Amino acid sequence: MKKIKLLNRFVDETLIGLEPFTAILWVVLYREARNGIAEISHGQLAKIMGVSDRTICRHIDVLLANKLLRKLKTGGYGRGCNKYQLGIASLPKDNPLRTVPRLSGAPVKASPKKPEAPRPKSAQIS
Repeated sequence: MKKIKLLNRFVDETLIGLEPFTAILWVVLYREARNGIAEISHGQLAKIMGVSDRTICRHIDVLLANKLLRKLKTGGYGRGCNKYQLGIASLPKDNPLRTVPRLSGAPVKASPKKPEAPRPKSAQIS
């Protein structure tokens, strides 16, 4: 799947169901990926995102549990980086978030101006 198609599917089908930080982490992994495979350590991700390694681990676990990532290799000291395959997991059909209407792409029209309230007589200029 081409990289842009993967990103579009993520935004269209999955983004709305994730916590903001988890979604941003997926996007960072997407940016680091080559051919759908991201090779990066939790320490590097923590540095990029300005958080602790533990925070990265918790959110990686969420992505793995939701099938948005698949762990191909576990890194560690002397073993190199972690290796993840990026994926997309569509929201379940019964998820209420699927009923959120999509934007049509039509330009948004400005709402008509409301008429000004009449001024009190004492504030009127003669």
